[in-house]
Amino acid sequence: MPRKKKKTVPGTIYTKVSGSTGKGYLYYRLPGSRKQISTGLEDTPVHYNIVVDILKHCYKQTLRGRELLPEESRETHLTINEAKDRFFDNLRKKGRTKQTLRMYKYAIETIVSPDSAIMLREKGVIDNKSAFSLEVLADEYVMTTIHTLVTKATIMRHYQCFINYCYKNGWLARSINIRKRYNLKTGGHVRDAYMDDEVRQIFIKALFRLPRDYEFPLLILFLRYTGFRIQESLRLYWSDIDIDRKVIVVANKMDTARRDVFPIYHKLNKLLLVLKRLSIQRYRNQDKVFRWEPTSTSVLNKRLAGIEESLGIKKGMRAFHGFRRTFINALIDNGESVYNVQELARHGNIQTTITHYKSRNPNKLIDIMDTMSNQ
Repeated sequence: MPRKKKKTVPGTIYTKVSGSTGKGYLYYRLPGSRKQISTGLEDTPVHYNIVVDILKHCYKQTLRGRELLPEESRETHLTINEAKDRFFDNLRKKGRTKQTLRMYKYAIETIVSPDSAIMLREKGVIDNKSAFSLEVLADEYVMTTIHTLVTKATIMRHYQCFINYCYKNGWLARSINIRKRYNLKTGGHVRDAYMDDEVRQIFIKALFRLPRDYEFPLLILFLRYTGFRIQESLRLYWSDIDIDRKVIVVANKMDTARRDVFPIYHKLNKLLLVLKRLSIQRYRNQDKVFRWEPTSTSVLNKRLAGIEESLGIKKGMRAFHGFRRTFINALIDNGESVYNVQELARHGNIQTTITHYKSRNPNKLIDIMDTMSNQ
C-alpha cells in the first residue's frame, strides 16, 4: 500500500487498491497511531483534498486538547453577515487603512448582499451547505456581472480573504480556492515609466497652466524625487519631515503601525523648502505638506491625464505611479545595488523589486551595442 505525498499536515495518507474493483481507495493514519482508517473514498484529487481537511481538523482538535489553540466557539447560530462584520472588525484591529477597508467592503458586499440569510453555523452544526452556498454566490457574480476581468479578479481576491478567515475560524467545513476554481488570471499589467524629458514637459505645462496652481507641479517633482506612492504623499504632514536628521518618516504600506524612513538629499531638501514657503504664504502654515486629501487621487489623475493629452504624451498605464517607476528605474540604471533599491522603494519583499521593477532604457541598450560593435 503506497504512501501518498501530501501537504504539510501531521498524519499519513495511503492508497490501497481493492482486489474486487481494482480501484484505489484512500486511507489515513493519525500521528502517534498505527491504526489505518478507511475513508471509503476513491483516489481522486477532490477526495484527496477532503482527507487532507480531515487530518487538519484532527490536528486542530489535538492542539485544543493540549490547550495550544483556543476552544471553538459555543455559539449555535452564525449568519454570513455576522461573519462579514467580524471579518471587518478583524481588519480594523490589524490597522488596515480606511481605503483598504472600503475596498474589502465593496468587494464582499458585491457578492454577499446585506439581506443574505445564509447560515454558516446552525444549531451548533457546520456542514458542507455553507461552503456550497459561498461557491454559488461566487458563481452568480462571475456569470452575471459585466465587470472587466481585472475588476472580477480583484473582487474575488478580496472575497477569497473572507473565505479563508471563515475557514480559519472553523465556520466552514472545507476550504475553497476561488482563484483556482475560476482561473481569473489577468496576466497583470505593467505601468510604464516616464522619460526624463516627459517629466520636464509635464512639470512646465503644469506650472504655466491656467488657472495657476503652483502646488500641483511641485507634487509631480516630489513624486519624481522620492518615488513615493501618491496616497503616501497626500498623507504627509510636516511633523513627519525632520530636516535636522534629514529623513522623512512614512507609514509602511502593509503595516500602518510600522514606520519607514526616506533620506532627504540636496535636491529634495530644496524642494521641501519651497513647499514649506508656499504652505506659509498661501495656507497659513497648515500642517499637511499637500492640501489634497487621499480621496482626491482620481481628480488629480484626471488633471495629469489632461496635461499629457495636451502635450501629445501617450498615457498608457502610468498615472502617478509612473513617477515612482521612473525613480526606481533611475536607481537601477545608475548601477545601484538591488538591496539599496529595495530599501529606497520601501518594498517589503525584494522579489517585488526584482520582478515588477525592471529598467527599460533604450538609450542605455544603444550605448551597450555601440560599445560591443567598437570592440
